Amino acid sequence: MNDITKTEYAGWLEEFITDIMLYQPERFGVCMLLPNGGTYTNYFGDCGHLDKASMGYTMNLDAIMEVTTDNAKEIVEAAEEQDGEDS
Repeated sequence: MNDITKTEYAGWLEEFITDIMLYQPERFGVCMLLPNGGTYTNYFGDCGHLDKASMGYTMNLDAIMEVTTDNAKEIVEAAEEQDGEDS
């Protein structure tokens, strides 16, 4: 096995483990996108379908917020154009 401390995600893992120790979660999940295009998921604790749905929903909201923030200027411009057309 490779030395995990030399990976590009070593710092992220350290922060993740620090957060685990800080928040003491009863359940959590990990999702990875693999080089072959597959997806790997794993869960700690008794993660039922509602827990998994909640985690997925939260990740989806995070993605929507990121897209909205990244495209805020274009969204505002489009809304202003539409307001001008409605007048």
